[in-house]
Amino acid sequence: MAFLRALAISARIVVVIGAMLAGVMLIGIAAARAEITIATVGPMTGAKAWMGEQYKWGVELAVAEINDRGGLLGQKLRLVISDDACDAAQAVSVAQKLVNDGIVFVAGHYCSHASIPASKIYEKADIVMISPSSTSPILTDEGGANVFRVCGRDDE
Repeated sequence: MAFLRALAISARIVVVIGAMLAGVMLIGIAAARAEITIATVGPMTGAKAWMGEQYKWGVELAVAEINDRGGLLGQKLRLVISDDACDAAQAVSVAQKLVNDGIVFVAGHYCSHASIPASKIYEKADIVMISPSSTSPILTDEGGANVFRVCGRDDE
């Protein structure tokens, strides 16, 4: 139970940090948006769906709290929840769809082997990605300047 609570808290932290980063990026955009669309991606189906559910709950709570306080830059956050099932090929497809849909920030992916290939898509599109749980050193060692994590690495 403590692990699940920690996972939900970690997801909330990721969204708060990511929303602030997305806000900084959006300050330079002249046209006002009615809402800022962000995404979370994780294992909503498959063997790790129980973790994805906790992760989703934490992100939804963070977005609700931000919106209850007036949003970000006076604009509400709209959350898109996507499922990569901790599968690399599915993660790449999801990442490309999110880029095409104009997402400005991604909280996720959950599994390192899904995060790493998806991060390449976000890097090319200049979208901030923060993973709450991907522990492979490759994610940030080979990831772009827009790829972050809020957990330890396997080599620590």
